[in-house]
Amino acid sequence: MMSKIKVKGGENTITLNDLISSCLLGTGEIRITNNKTYFVADFHTTTQSYVDFICKYVKKYDEGPSSVISKNKIKVDIEEGIYLSSWYDGPTKIFHRNPKRYNLTLKQIIMWINLYGERVSDGIIVETSIHPKYWPNLIYILEQHLNVPIISTTKNRLKILNVTDLYPLVYRDTPIIHSSKFITYLTRKEVVMLKDRRPT
Repeated sequence: MMSKIKVKGGENTITLNDLISSCLLGTGEIRITNNKTYFVADFHTTTQSYVDFICKYVKKYDEGPSSVISKNKIKVDIEEGIYLSSWYDGPTKIFHRNPKRYNLTLKQIIMWINLYGERVSDGIIVETSIHPKYWPNLIYILEQHLNVPIISTTKNRLKILNVTDLYPLVYRDTPIIHSSKFITYLTRKEVVMLKDRRPT
């Protein structure tokens, strides 16, 4: 049974699939050891409170006996076919242009940003271990969801631009646990600017 976390409203939940998909966008990996398939991900200490909230409820509601969730790491026993065919070509993590292969949601993408993002002067740098060959596909799908420009930077990093244009979408269309984490990427000046934009 898929784990569900009630966050804000009955329809707004976090599932284990949300966590796995957001981490696969980042640096999470599928590994096979002793004929068992695992999803594993490590997190930065800067996202600790956000990770703690998510993992606390995944751990509470996950009925699978093989989940190991600690402060900065998650390891979950999964069925081999669920993710490998969509996310991997041999050892290479890939990303198809067809969105139906992933059924990514805005919530999963914002979770990826919140888990792997770092604010820089002109945007948010977000880590990914998807092979750069597939970045054009990934950027295309991300831009369809976020409606802001995304560019490739150095190895394993994409940059999301126009952060202040993105925040209203995050605030409106994702549960508060995600929007409250995302707003920490904004500077004080940007927060004031967003307040001034609101209709009176």
